[in-house]
Amino acid sequence: MGLPSGASAFDGDGLQRGGSKALLSGREKIEEVLLRTDLVELVRRHVELRRVGRSYVGLCPFHAERTPSFHVFPESRRFRCFGCDRGGDAITFVMEMEGKDFPTALRQLADQAGVVLEYDAEARRRIARRRALLRACEVAARHFADNLWSPAGETARAHLASRGVSEEMARRAGLGYALPAWQDLTDRLAREGIDPRDAVEAGLIVSRDGGRPGHYDVFRGRLMVPIRDADGRVIAFGGRILQGDDPRKYVNSRETPLYRKSETLYGLDVARPALRARAEAVLVEGYFDAIALWQAGVDNAVALCSTALTAAHLSRLQRLGVESLVLLLDGDEAGQRAALRLAGPILATGLAARVITLPDGHDPDTFVREHGVAAYRELEAKAPSLSAHVLSRLLPRDGGYEARMRALAQLRPIVGALPEGVQRRLFLAEVARTFDLPQREVDAYFGAGRAPAREGEPRPVARATPSRRPPPPRREVEIVAYLFAFPQLRPVLGEKAAALLGDVDLKEAVVHLLSEGADAEEIFSSLPEVARRALGERIRRLGQRADVDWEKEARDGLLHLEIEKLREDLRSAIGAREELERDLFAPGDPREKEAILQAIRAFGEHVERLRERMGWLMQQLRGAA
Repeated sequence: MGLPSGASAFDGDGLQRGGSKALLSGREKIEEVLLRTDLVELVRRHVELRRVGRSYVGLCPFHAERTPSFHVFPESRRFRCFGCDRGGDAITFVMEMEGKDFPTALRQLADQAGVVLEYDAEARRRIARRRALLRACEVAARHFADNLWSPAGETARAHLASRGVSEEMARRAGLGYALPAWQDLTDRLAREGIDPRDAVEAGLIVSRDGGRPGHYDVFRGRLMVPIRDADGRVIAFGGRILQGDDPRKYVNSRETPLYRKSETLYGLDVARPALRARAEAVLVEGYFDAIALWQAGVDNAVALCSTALTAAHLSRLQRLGVESLVLLLDGDEAGQRAALRLAGPILATGLAARVITLPDGHDPDTFVREHGVAAYRELEAKAPSLSAHVLSRLLPRDGGYEARMRALAQLRPIVGALPEGVQRRLFLAEVARTFDLPQREVDAYFGAGRAPAREGEPRPVARATPSRRPPPPRREVEIVAYLFAFPQLRPVLGEKAAALLGDVDLKEAVVHLLSEGADAEEIFSSLPEVARRALGERIRRLGQRADVDWEKEARDGLLHLEIEKLREDLRSAIGAREELERDLFAPGDPREKEAILQAIRAFGEHVERLRERMGWLMQQLRGAA
């Protein structure tokens, strides 16, 4: 297997000519942000900390515990939980705690620390445009809410009452009403000084046909549901028809620079605290399903903004600490098709998932209104796993040949979404048991299934300010070269690689490389020169080798990289334990001594876990040789 043609865009010195430049953050700026961020104070916004020796200790915000095992180390500006093994720096903490991606977390901390990130003219233009679109959406949301609670909103309020939506819940969700008029919102936006070009780009108004001057409203005579990002900013709308002759029951905002259906989950801003606390999300398909569940007390519900569930959706939930999903589906045939449609992406992530099938004729909204939250909790307690639900529903009742072959064919997209390895083998073993077929025949039938490309959208890529610096670690350059050179490896190994990389420039490049439609050449050109040269040289070397199993090479490389990281963690943990042991014999408060002893025990257990993990990885590596 030779080097893919896409790699030929890199020229002789490993640089790609041209390409846009965006955020000029780079390693120096990132280190400045980390240096000027008080990690103890940052963590204290979410965790009650007390000083123990040279570290601060508290209950971990990422998992439930009674004995504190979460430590913050001011000297190294790092945190570590010895219960769930999460750790990192201030940027990692914001990403984990608030479910944000790397660039967003960096910008947030830079603003708080007073560090000015450098942008080129094009990036500044994009930022200004985004702010203008956000303001247009904010004004529209206020206008729709004003309409709902005015005398003109009586029809919409009556509809909400008929659905059992309280005023408190409607205000919490920011619901509104678009009058059945052609220029109601258009006029309000003009009075607020919103440029009509921004309003058009935000999907709020449209230009008149035939080149005639003026604009008119997109949403008319509709109950309005604002779609907000995780920080509560309105980025789009969904509208349910109440008045007028439009045959479409629902009209949703088109995609805009603010709004990507493949990345947006409705209700994430409302549900975020509950998602973090429960580590579980209830996934529904409609806005009003989520609203009804919130009102009933199921506050960890979120809804899709389209029929597709993507890797970007699931990644966003995982960044908020979600470890399991409950799919709450309609009881009709469409609900059963939805289970099949959603199964592949969910099972591919390794998230635990259960399925609640409602009685026929009900959706989540009508069910909780008619039967109450207690009935919902009963169904939740009995919900089967997603894999068991899918297989039991597909298994034909008559057992005939044609029906069984149709069922197996319906499983192909699910199997194709699963990465090669343990996950796929376990699922195929379950298929073999369910259909009472020999394992080798099931393996042969599904042998052609491959993992599809992940969904998502490209984002602007950070570029470091040129400076003299050592190249990134050799092993990390090697792993990233595989992902640049062989796109088919990205959905299989990309997320694990991003988690293991320590070089911030390479890590950020891989995060962007995993987005659907990402421009590998632009991402490459945005790296610092020293990283581009090392990476370009490595990619050229890959092109000189043929007949190589690149996936195996990359997996072995990841094993080596994880072992290296574990060795670093092990040295750090042993050093921290030795520091605590020295503190133990220094004069001090006896109560603090007891806390130090507990911390030493926690470090000891952590060291043993690291050694066990390293031993297991070494066995994997020997077995793969």
